[in-house]
Amino acid sequence: MNFNIFIKYIIKYIIIYHFWRNNYECSCSRNLQYKIESALVAIKWMTGLVIVIQIIPTIRSIF
Repeated sequence: MNFNIFIKYIIKYIIIYHFWRNNYECSCSRNLQYKIESALVAIKWMTGLVIVIQIIPTIRSIF
């Protein structure tokens, strides 16, 4: 399996799952603090993924 396709699927899954859950729970309780916290979690996920994507080619070149 192509590794780039795999990464794209992971990113799509995280985005869709995170915002689906986010909207579902926010419609039940319109809590501003929860929205801010979930946005920060999404930003952490994205920065983590970017770092991992940048590290993987260097690991591949070492081995």
